[in-house]
Amino acid sequence: MLQWYEFLSFARGIESADDVRRLTDYYAVGYQLLLGKVLPADKHAPIYDTGCGPGLTLNILRTLGYHNLEGTDLSASAVGISRELGLNTTQSNSIDDLASRPDGSFSRIFAVDFIEHLEKPDLIRFLKVARTKLRSQDGMLILRCPNGDSPIVGRHLFNDITHVWTYTSTALSGVLMMSGFEGAIFLDETGPFVRRRRWLRTLIIKCASTMIRLLIKAATRENIEILAPSFWVVAAGK
Repeated sequence: MLQWYEFLSFARGIESADDVRRLTDYYAVGYQLLLGKVLPADKHAPIYDTGCGPGLTLNILRTLGYHNLEGTDLSASAVGISRELGLNTTQSNSIDDLASRPDGSFSRIFAVDFIEHLEKPDLIRFLKVARTKLRSQDGMLILRCPNGDSPIVGRHLFNDITHVWTYTSTALSGVLMMSGFEGAIFLDETGPFVRRRRWLRTLIIKCASTMIRLLIKAATRENIEILAPSFWVVAAGK
């Protein structure tokens, strides 16, 4: 599977540091709108990016003013791109690297499009390790992963041959609590990443989403809050 990880950035159109810069310009505003309330107020807060790839999340955070950033990834080519950007990254197994750090090292730990690559025992290990490495006073784990609640989750889950599983909001809340977190809040990325004519498109998205959720509830009695194929998860330690 390492061969696929080496190819993944290329498959997603990220072949150089310039591609990361272009995507940073595109997504930075969305990150700020979606995560602004859960990012640390202190721009020097230590932040770790698990499975950082070519450094897109780290570069976006740097654009938003954060300076104390580091990340790890298995892919040598992806780490090479991130280093061209001047980011503090290392080629390593992220879970093993995180486990080697002192407890309470980080204010935030990111895992963007990461946990869907893990077998269940590795997921439990990662969550427990992440919990111990977060600072007790303000630490938060921030995930992005396939949305197991969504009827179109396959758009994310089956978009990569190394994806092994996905989770509903109920399952993720449970496993996070079991791993020592207080629980989780789930964020819908759809609206924040609308680029053009934001007010109109956001209104259309909200109206359409409400109608679809009502139809699903009427047909199945299932109350689905987020329809997007991916959602963001924010969990704080106890």
